[in-house]
Amino acid sequence: MKSGSLSGTVERIKNQGASIKALLAVWGCLLLAAATGAQALGYVHELTGSANVRTGSASPRALNVGDLVDQGQTVATGLNSTAIIKFEDGQVMAMHEQSSFVVQQYQYNKQQVSASRMAFEVLRGGLRFITGVIGATNRNAVRISAGNATIGIRGTDGTIVYDPATRVVSTAVNAGAIAMTTPLGTQTIGVGAFSTASPSAPPAPPAPIASAAPAVQQAVTALIQQAVPVNTPVVVQVSARAVAAQAQALALQQQAVQQPADTALQQAAQQALQQAQQAVAEAVAAAQTAYQQAINAGAVPPAPPAPVPGQPPVPAPKPPAAAPKPPAEATVPVVPPPLVPPPTAPPGGGAASPS
Repeated sequence: MKSGSLSGTVERIKNQGASIKALLAVWGCLLLAAATGAQALGYVHELTGSANVRTGSASPRALNVGDLVDQGQTVATGLNSTAIIKFEDGQVMAMHEQSSFVVQQYQYNKQQVSASRMAFEVLRGGLRFITGVIGATNRNAVRISAGNATIGIRGTDGTIVYDPATRVVSTAVNAGAIAMTTPLGTQTIGVGAFSTASPSAPPAPPAPIASAAPAVQQAVTALIQQAVPVNTPVVVQVSARAVAAQAQALALQQQAVQQPADTALQQAAQQALQQAQQAVAEAVAAAQTAYQQAINAGAVPPAPPAPVPGQPPVPAPKPPAAAPKPPAEATVPVVPPPLVPPPTAPPGGGAASPS
């Protein structure tokens, strides 16, 4: 992405108000994602409110859309905040407010997908997990723990709610099935049901989610209402750049709406939109290639996540042998067309969401 002309324009308009500081923060995370050459495991696909990441015992740092996530890191959301982390194999972790989890292990073997492994630990709050090709290919390769419970994957889409004060773990299933195991026993849970376990009691027999504790119902409902990305493989750095570019374009366009007479701001918003569209196209193409490579390496196509209530279900990804194409995403808000288009360009044509 060419940053010189756009960053110069942003510099000229940065005195327009305090909101520019937030815009520059997003731009900084975009440049960081573009500059890094390290192999990343996942990235922040979507973020509302605040979130941070901590490596080991180091101090936490704030997260932005497009930031990268790696093994050994702890991700946490703040009050009234949500985040979606997507991993290279398509695994999706959607976080409720005041929640945190640790990436204990993540090894994606692109030459032999069945040899891949991942492990996460939920430290507090609510987490929705949707399996990618690792879990679809080898369900025993995915392990999620919370308190004294271990969650075994038997399907694609579930939610864990953990209260570290009481050490009570609740699990619910949106699609597929899961098995919750503690030292005191195991329960297999199906769609629309939940189970609860504590250090002093084995997992309870599955019951309808409507009978769960209010806090559990609230977390499960909020997370299932959250639109999530398609759970197929991506090239992490490319997708990270795309969502960061979308975030920057959206921020500039919102400012352009508020200041329609500022010509420099209108031009910056239009240029950011064009750059976001290019970044998204690159991310989609890279994701299609990554998906086909996974299938060639023996991956099983993952079942789609449970649909948002009131919306049609997402079709299961079935890539053709020659030209795979994951289903269109419905997550990061599509960047709207510029409200003040340049004279030579007709209005319309927002950027699609990257994979």
